[in-house]
Amino acid sequence: MDEKLLLYLDILGFSDLVSKPSEVKELYEIVDNLNVFLHKPQFECIVFSDTMLIYNSFPLTQRERERERAIMWMCEFAQDLFYRLIGRDLHFRALLTEGKFEHSQLKNIQAFFGEALVQAYNYESKITATGLFMDKRLVPHSDIFKTDPYDAQYDYVHLMQTLGGIEFLSSTYPIEGWILKCTEDEYFLAYDFTYLRNIHRHMINPNLPGPLRAKYITTWQLIRSRYAKILDALEANNFDPSSIASLDWTEPMRRVGTPDGYHG
Repeated sequence: MDEKLLLYLDILGFSDLVSKPSEVKELYEIVDNLNVFLHKPQFECIVFSDTMLIYNSFPLTQRERERERAIMWMCEFAQDLFYRLIGRDLHFRALLTEGKFEHSQLKNIQAFFGEALVQAYNYESKITATGLFMDKRLVPHSDIFKTDPYDAQYDYVHLMQTLGGIEFLSSTYPIEGWILKCTEDEYFLAYDFTYLRNIHRHMINPNLPGPLRAKYITTWQLIRSRYAKILDALEANNFDPSSIASLDWTEPMRRVGTPDGYHG
């Protein structure tokens, strides 16, 4: 059995969608169009119910650059789903790890098993937050996506990379709008701000069960550990994006979660 990178991803709140067949179908259509399927056969994806397994089908080598690129692709696959779900206020919890994993097509069924799968399955439910978490063994080989410690075994992965471009420690908000207009980053940031607003709304909702609220609170704290000034400015201004950058946000915010948005 070969060593594989394994991305174990669980879409949260799926049981609440079961009574809404149209929304379940829409969710599966989103999954069916993820970028990971453009990278077959180098990467394979298994989907069952609310769970996805993504792994590399090529042999892992000890060449550092190849490992870095494989880990980057895994994070990007999670990032792709992350952004596609924002407009629908859906969330996931995912673990990226490494270990023994086998997937084969038998006569009538697919067989998939291995230590990496068992470990990810058992550990995923222990994480009281949402988003992507990376095995600490892989963190030294992640040169694109930034991480911060979560617990003794996993780091939290910051999927909202665009926030890094506007986290100016020596400046105050709002920043000048032309800074974003040069690269059209406002269309990406609109998704980030929508996600942060959703997380904040859930974490302060007294009608949610305590354990569920705790997941959103922890997620907020993990993001804030790196982007405190941005989150504090948004929270203080009722999530008005103009509090971050001085420009007309009407069109960027309108596009979030629509067919003409960057992430559908």
